[in-house]
Amino acid sequence: MSKRSPASLEIKLHVVRLCLEHKSNPNYEAKQLSLSPYTVREWIRKYTADGLDGLKESRTWKTYLKELKLAAVNAVMSGHCSVEEATKKYRISSRSVLGKWITKYTNEIELKPTHKGKGLSHMNKGRKTTFEERIEIAHNIPSLMDWIIRKRLKNTVYLISKFTHGFGNIKLAVRRLFRTIEVAKSL
Repeated sequence: MSKRSPASLEIKLHVVRLCLEHKSNPNYEAKQLSLSPYTVREWIRKYTADGLDGLKESRTWKTYLKELKLAAVNAVMSGHCSVEEATKKYRISSRSVLGKWITKYTNEIELKPTHKGKGLSHMNKGRKTTFEERIEIAHNIPSLMDWIIRKRLKNTVYLISKFTHGFGNIKLAVRRLFRTIEVAKSL
C-alpha cells in the first residue's frame, strides 16, 4: 500500500475484476472502501488501458507534450468533452492533472511540456556555503522552527474555523491540528 492510495494493488485488481465481470458496480465498491466512485472508475479506466501496470502507483512523472495539453484543454473548454472524457481520450493520468492545465490556461499561464528524467530538478544548484555560514544557519534553526510552528498553527486554526462551518472536512483540520501539536511537542 502506498501513501497516495488507501488501497493495495491486490484490492484494486479485485475490485476492477468484479466490476468488469459485472459481479459488482463501481458505486457499490467505492462505498465499501469509503472512496469516491470516480476513483474506482479511474482504476477500471487505467486497467483497461494499461493492464496491471495501470493500477500500480507511479514513481515518476508522466511526460506530456505541450500540444497534447492544449488539445485536451481546448476539447474541454469548447464543450466537446467532459473532463473525464478528455482524461480518457488523451490518456492523462488523472482529472486533477487536466484541471491544473485548465486553470493555468484560463489564467493565461503558458502550458509547457512535462519533462521527466535526470537533470531536470526544480531545485537550483545554489552556491557553495562557507563553514561559518553553515554554523550561522544551524544557529538560526530554532527560530525558524518557531516561525514554522506558529505559521502552521495559524493555518490550522484558520482551517478549523473554515471547515467547522457547514459540512466541511473537519477530520482533515483536526488531523492537521494534532500533527502540528506532535511536531511542537517533539521540539
